[in-house]
Amino acid sequence: MKMKQKINKNSINNKKKGNIHMNNFYNLIQKERERQDDKWGIQRHDWNTWSTILTEECGEVAKACLEIGFKNNTLDELEEELIQVAAVSKAIYEHIQEIKNN
Repeated sequence: MKMKQKINKNSINNKKKGNIHMNNFYNLIQKERERQDDKWGIQRHDWNTWSTILTEECGEVAKACLEIGFKNNTLDELEEELIQVAAVSKAIYEHIQEIKNN
């Protein structure tokens, strides 16, 4: 006997909302990458320097989390820092792809 799978409309709506949020996230990352390139030019670092830059950005995320709890800050600062972590990660990925494709 085959069981029919029920379609949960809430699940479908949540997935659509999630896709909208992810599209916005990707757009924000790209805008931040463009801002970084405008500010510093295209960055190509050794891997230790990349690690230092990414770790510093992760530290800013941790700080933003703490300040939400202790200073009653909003989530806006945390969002901004997360976008910066993702943008630095994307810059490292771009560097890797450049090396692999040359």
